[in-house]
Amino acid sequence: MALIEELEKVTDAVRQAIDEVNRPIAQQLALKVKARNPAIADAVAVEVAAATLEVADKHCFPNWWVTSTADPDLTKDLLMMVATKFSAAGLLTADAMGFIGTLVRTLRRRRYQPRAESAAGSPESGDASAD
Repeated sequence: MALIEELEKVTDAVRQAIDEVNRPIAQQLALKVKARNPAIADAVAVEVAAATLEVADKHCFPNWWVTSTADPDLTKDLLMMVATKFSAAGLLTADAMGFIGTLVRTLRRRRYQPRAESAAGSPESGDASAD
């Protein structure tokens, strides 16, 4: 019985991973925002996701995900952006750096490329319109 429950958990985790890969990155980020604060309005979650991508566009460069070079500045600017533009959203309560880390990990997993790069036709683009 315990084995069946574990297999069901693994199956659910695989389904969630597949669903995440198939979502546009902006939607993934908005869902992370909603998971952080379920009471937040959908429109605000979308705004936070769009602002996250704007910050990422400034720090991410081709193949940035294979090095940690962009991480400190990206993390700092994401934290500042959320703290200044979305302070009322309640996203930085408790484990604020954990939430910012979630955003960075999502960008890294999707191998996000700046939208300026994607306009040039990058095949691995993380741009929401290319997904």
